[in-house]
Amino acid sequence: MLIVVAADGHAVAQIRALASACLEIDDRTNADPCPEISPVESNMRGLRDGLTQRQFEIALGVMRGLSNKGIGRELGISHFTVRNHLSRILLLLGLSSRQELGDYLRARLIQPT
Repeated sequence: MLIVVAADGHAVAQIRALASACLEIDDRTNADPCPEISPVESNMRGLRDGLTQRQFEIALGVMRGLSNKGIGRELGISHFTVRNHLSRILLLLGLSSRQELGDYLRARLIQPT
């Protein structure tokens, strides 16, 4: 398996772009039914794999190497809540460890150019 790692600044920029894509909702009735979607946004839609917004935020924290306490501090929730969400994320994605989750996300976020 080949893992491509981008410079930290580039990876952080991609993660921010992807996370912001999750939050934007265009509910205008006259919106273009087939808007242009960037490759990064397209990756994001496939990446979430049925995770809720909160679960996805926690998964990104795991990918960044944060502890449950660190993720909880960033999101304003208990590290026990993070642990519960993380258990559900691993179950939903069929993964067995934080490391597998991080590798899974990196493989989908960081594309070779």
